[in-house]
Amino acid sequence: MKFAELHSHLYGCLTAEELLEIGKKNPSPRWQIYNDLHEKLYSERVPTENFFQKYGNIDSFKGIYNNTKRGNFLEFQLKFNLVIALVKYDIDEIRTVAKNVSLRYFNEGSLFNEFRIMFSPYAQKQEYEEKTIAACEGFAEVSNIGTSRLIVSLHRDGDYHTQYRWLKELSIKNKLVQEYLVGIDFCSIEEGFPPEEKSNFFKEVLKDNLGDPTNAYSILYHVGESFSDKTPHSACRWVIESSKLGAHRLGHCIALGVPTGLFLGKVVNEDVEERRKYLKFIIENYFTIRDCGEFPGLTIFEKFLKNLEFQTGIVPVKIDQKVCIELETVQNFGLKVLRSNNTVIETCPTSNMVIAGLDPENLPIKKFIKYDVPLTVGSDDPGILDTNLKKEYGLLNEIGIKEEEIDKIRLNSPNFSSEILSGRKKNPKK
Repeated sequence: MKFAELHSHLYGCLTAEELLEIGKKNPSPRWQIYNDLHEKLYSERVPTENFFQKYGNIDSFKGIYNNTKRGNFLEFQLKFNLVIALVKYDIDEIRTVAKNVSLRYFNEGSLFNEFRIMFSPYAQKQEYEEKTIAACEGFAEVSNIGTSRLIVSLHRDGDYHTQYRWLKELSIKNKLVQEYLVGIDFCSIEEGFPPEEKSNFFKEVLKDNLGDPTNAYSILYHVGESFSDKTPHSACRWVIESSKLGAHRLGHCIALGVPTGLFLGKVVNEDVEERRKYLKFIIENYFTIRDCGEFPGLTIFEKFLKNLEFQTGIVPVKIDQKVCIELETVQNFGLKVLRSNNTVIETCPTSNMVIAGLDPENLPIKKFIKYDVPLTVGSDDPGILDTNLKKEYGLLNEIGIKEEEIDKIRLNSPNFSSEILSGRKKNPKK
């Protein structure tokens, strides 16, 4: 059985065995990156002077590397910080990791893959260029076996306009990079970074794509995965907005597909400005949303908005049965918007269970399938999560998704590659 991987972070693919070997050879691990977050979570720092004496065998190392605690994004981030701490992240290592991870995927039956890589928030142009080239060289070394492509993840709070320009200039002058670098991504913590902030940037990328299809980049965007600072309703609005802004593929979109009853009885403290934006969104789209399911009257939302006119700070939002019904209708509307815009959802089942703490029966993929949105399945960080694409598709079978639906997702996934969505290549199905 053949697969295509469209949502995977290159260094998150490192198995425990691979990372342990890399770490032991690194004379200067960046322990502070790991320990700062460890202290924040557990109020203590891990002694590092004898780290490999304590965790030097694979079983003990797996105990701190493979993520088993569910429902805590920062707990997952701690595992990724361990990766960052132990790797050198120099050009030789990046080249080797790109090659070896590609080979592993090929051997597992995934013959087309897109891998994401992120550089330091302090990285300058030379580092962007050298490390991008190194990853492309690693992919090229094994291109006789299968196809790997590179996505560069940009920092949500960084100078992404400038970094994007560095990458475009590199693509234009370097044929290897032009072939292998096919998109940009925004990932990691999404709280505090509304999609609307990227509106002008998305326009810039999409305009460049039309003007120079040979060097076109896809826009990939993690959204609706983690929303501790807002209601799931507002998280849905963020997903919808990302689609309308022109993102080609959206990572996770959990808010748009989970059973609404999971939120019943909760009280969410939301910033008043975020709440106002949600209410304005509902009022502006009211009649279209109302056609998607049971929904309160328009005057109710207008009254809520009026009551917040002079309020500041935080608004507590109690999620009762009526608010759950409202959420389900907003979800329905959002999925119709994504389907209409041909926006692809990248869903990652194991990641959603571990990071978001979802039980298998509550995975959002069921609703995504019901609404027939363009869909692909990814393994996200398979090294940390101890999974692979074969296991991800097997999980779909276990939760009762029909074989024909699973095959449809698997077979359609190559048609959602960055090169096709950005306009570099034509979709062979069209």
